[in-house]
Amino acid sequence: MTRIIFVRHGESMGNINDLFYGHTDGDLTELGRRQAESAANYLKDVHIDIAYASDLKRAFETGEIIAREHSLEVIPNKGLTAA
Repeated sequence: MTRIIFVRHGESMGNINDLFYGHTDGDLTELGRRQAESAANYLKDVHIDIAYASDLKRAFETGEIIAREHSLEVIPNKGLTAA
């Protein structure tokens, strides 16, 4: 059985400034990093074989934080970016 897990990126600078980023790149806030750490902790006992993330900084960093718990490298995928 294949299971796909989607996780939205943590809070970004655009979120706190009420901006709609779309494909514009933006960094995670400190809260966003803590949210990604929380997601990583939640998923730590879930078997994960591979990790993909949007190539945008906020999503990729979120993916890296989660994947680190599983000793995985994140594969960037532009197809995961919202248009």
